[in-house]
Amino acid sequence: MNMIELEKMVSDQDVIIGIKTVKVMVNLSRATIYREMNKDNFPKQVKQSNGRVGWLLSEIRAHIKKLADQRGSANDEQEEAA
Repeated sequence: MNMIELEKMVSDQDVIIGIKTVKVMVNLSRATIYREMNKDNFPKQVKQSNGRVGWLLSEIRAHIKKLADQRGSANDEQEEAA
C-alpha cells in the first residue's frame, strides 16, 4: 500500500502504522527513529501485541508538522538577523 492509498483509507481515522510506513513518512532510518525516541524527540510507539509495535498516524503527522513549524521559525530568525 502506498501513502496515497493509505491517506484515502484513513483520512478521518487514527490508525497504527508500522515502522516501514513511518520510515517513508519521515525519511529516517530505523536506528535514527529509535535514537530520537530515546531522546524524546520522536513519538513513542504503542504496543500492539508481543513483539509487535506501531505508531499512531496522528502523532507522526503532528511530529512532521512540528518540524515544519520549527523550520519556519528558524527561517524567520535568520531573516531578522540579516
